[in-house]
Amino acid sequence: MKLFKRAATFCMAAAMALSLSVTAFAAGNGGDRTLTVTGDTLDNKKVFAVQMFDARVEGTGDNYTFDSYVLADEDWLTFFTTDTGSGGVGLTDQDSDGDVDTDDARAYVESLQDQNLADFANKAQAWVRSHSSNFTVLEVTASNDSATFAELKAGYYLVYPEGGSTGNDSRGTDAMLVNVPRDNNAEWHIKSVFPTVDKKVDTDNEGAGDPADNGSAQVGDVVTFTLTSAVPDMSDYDTFYFAFNDTLSNGLKVVNNAGQDVEDGTGITLDSLTVTIGGKSVTNGYTVNLSSNSLEIEFTDLKTATIQDGTITTGAAIVVTYKAMITEAATTTNPANNEVKVEYSNDPSNTTHGTSTPDETDVYTYEIKVNKWATDAGGQTGNLAGAKFILSTSATAPTADEIADDYVSYTGIIKLIGSGNAYRVAKPGEEGAVTSFTTTATGDITISGLEGSTDPGTTYYLHEIEAPAGYNKLKDPVAIVIIITDLSTGTATITVNGNTATGDGNTTVDVENKKGIELPETGSIGTIGLTVAGVAVVLAGVMLPRKKKNKEQE
Repeated sequence: MKLFKRAATFCMAAAMALSLSVTAFAAGNGGDRTLTVTGDTLDNKKVFAVQMFDARVEGTGDNYTFDSYVLADEDWLTFFTTDTGSGGVGLTDQDSDGDVDTDDARAYVESLQDQNLADFANKAQAWVRSHSSNFTVLEVTASNDSATFAELKAGYYLVYPEGGSTGNDSRGTDAMLVNVPRDNNAEWHIKSVFPTVDKKVDTDNEGAGDPADNGSAQVGDVVTFTLTSAVPDMSDYDTFYFAFNDTLSNGLKVVNNAGQDVEDGTGITLDSLTVTIGGKSVTNGYTVNLSSNSLEIEFTDLKTATIQDGTITTGAAIVVTYKAMITEAATTTNPANNEVKVEYSNDPSNTTHGTSTPDETDVYTYEIKVNKWATDAGGQTGNLAGAKFILSTSATAPTADEIADDYVSYTGIIKLIGSGNAYRVAKPGEEGAVTSFTTTATGDITISGLEGSTDPGTTYYLHEIEAPAGYNKLKDPVAIVIIITDLSTGTATITVNGNTATGDGNTTVDVENKKGIELPETGSIGTIGLTVAGVAVVLAGVMLPRKKKNKEQE
């Protein structure tokens, strides 16, 4: 009995698992045909299919014919007979047999062509959306811009994607009417173009550079982000929700035009943010919301937004720009990235929203390691303590007066935060910033938060302003160039006075100090030494010939 119960339990569990897997896998109505729908921006979008007519198919392969169309559901007949003012077709008796039936519906659809057929598909789509509980609506989420419906019966299908297509005002409809054959799988390309967003970053501090997909900036720099989308076709909607949702990493902070942090809030005022539609300023109709570095620009109804000197047209560019600062977190969260997507109305009959494929922008920072060494201090594998440096963007060294005045009038100095062997670039006005660093005997000095650029690269200069006791100070600065070779990945090379940097990752800047030699003084041991040496040479000149003569006499 126990074995019997266990076997029965196992069979029931297996049956349930099998039935669940079939339900999750199948997207059909019990047939043996498939329909594949493709689209240029269809990835992750829902596609729906509803059978309107059953059909008989004769023939195989590409040689087949359809006939015997019969409405697949009585609710379709309601759609055909309902008056146009209520969203139906308003169909009347087509064959004069005294009633409106399947034959009349088939004859009506058969008579439609071009735009009339497109308008009919759009009307049928709207009817199904508002009466979805009355129909068997099949649903597939597209992957790689393709959605496949399996196990379909032969027939005539209404196929449509989720709403929100950008399209244009003359596109007619997103809906398609498709004959699904028996032996030859159907494939249709949908014309819908869903909202997308493109994000660029301008890493020039003044915003005068060229926006790009990725960039590099120094900690404390202010960069400008640009978000670009397009006005969707809103003709089927009473109201249309549209919003940019931008999430910044810890290495970025939204700032105002003065470079100051902006407090979180709903409906905030942000003077560094601009919004245009079709190149014209948007004067009202949107709110700006900021929460934990998530920035939202929200149109609760894009149709009611007001632009300067004109009206909103489908396909017009919606452009948002704002500023953000590279923070100290960019040295550990590298690259500093942010991801944006747009959220939009996707069904005229309810308040559901769709989302675009996200677009990401990366901002890279770089680090160097300063290895101060001397031959008598362990060589290049050792570390020489006591050398004081400044890091600058200027090849000209500061004067003694500028150094004494804490570099107030010296342009180009890079202020740092840190101690010991670890420093990073300081943000503007950051407390605790230092103007120089001193090498230690315990390791290289790491400086992070630097920027690079594509050819010819970004150049920094190490100026030695004080040498360790017993060593000579460097005469010339050390030129360090950070060249980005692949902006898509942030790959960069670092050169030191024209030579590739050494160490792990080729980021080490080797700087040698020469041992100092004390110059001789008048009357000092140096003069005595020279005198002794001179006497020795003279004596040698006298004695050597005598020894040679005595030897010859022997």
